[in-house]
Amino acid sequence: MSSSNLKIFLSIFLSLIIFFSISYIFENPQNTKEIIQNIPNILSSSFQSFNPIKLLSQTAKNVFNSENQKIQSQINNNNQISFNLPTSSFKYISPTSIKEKIPTKYILPQKKISITPTKITNNSPTKKLENENKNENKKSLPPIKSDERPGNSLDEIFEEVSQRTCFPKALLWAFKTVETGERFKNESSSTIKIYNTYGWWKNGKGDPCYGYGYHTQTGIIPQDSINAGSSCAKPIGSKDDLKIMGLFQISEWEEQVSRKQTIKDLPENIDRRVFFDNALIFSYITKNRIPGGPPQNCQNWPENIIKKVAEKHHGVCQYDYGNGAKGDYCQKIIELYKKYK
Repeated sequence: MSSSNLKIFLSIFLSLIIFFSISYIFENPQNTKEIIQNIPNILSSSFQSFNPIKLLSQTAKNVFNSENQKIQSQINNNNQISFNLPTSSFKYISPTSIKEKIPTKYILPQKKISITPTKITNNSPTKKLENENKNENKKSLPPIKSDERPGNSLDEIFEEVSQRTCFPKALLWAFKTVETGERFKNESSSTIKIYNTYGWWKNGKGDPCYGYGYHTQTGIIPQDSINAGSSCAKPIGSKDDLKIMGLFQISEWEEQVSRKQTIKDLPENIDRRVFFDNALIFSYITKNRIPGGPPQNCQNWPENIIKKVAEKHHGVCQYDYGNGAKGDYCQKIIELYKKYK
């Protein structure tokens, strides 16, 4: 290669070196010092060997070594490398929305997801014993097929119903007292047996007016009873007759809708005019009105539950009948429940 050609080649080559070096410096200012320090070595090597390929290789090697030394220094000083990853345009995908499609490379490592069963059944002996204790007075009693129902007093009747339905006996007394007062509380067993036998309103042994065998809203005795059409009391409440009767003032609809539960206790027949039947219907209906189901404890219910079922049974807690009778129905039930408990 002639001297003139060599000068031209070197000029072009140096120009390229300077151009790419300046570009690299602007893009990587942190490497400026290392590059400047390497320029004499690069030029010296170039003039000695006049080998362009070797010169380019040496330059790349020096730059790479410089970067490698800096990275190694960061590892030694910080024991951690901070990488600037490209910003992802994808949102964080939670485990619940994992069905969304997302490129694999944008998913960073996450903690292992622990999947638990939807429902866990605790069959531990302690839990089983606790549930048995709470329901210790709920007994499996045989169905009643006789027209004469069990119990020679209201207390005996309520005790039987409580055992069959897991319903607090004290709460039965509270509702009975508010609904129909003190009547039959201290009656003889012979009188109780009359009104606790299916068909008493037909055979003439009982008085429909005394035994709450008439429709409360109209005050009229129904057509299937002795003295049908007679009036036992003045009409009260709504004009729509719900055919409410009995100790707990149970409607015809409540008797019908609860039949799917009462049939296991009274498979032959049922009527809300029978003391036992009326209490049985009331217990099942009241338990069905509790959101989430009734308490497991058959004799001890919290006040908030009692207030809820009282309001459901009466329609409202605060009442004013317009005839001077007004008050808080729910509070009365709670107070009487505490009294009889």
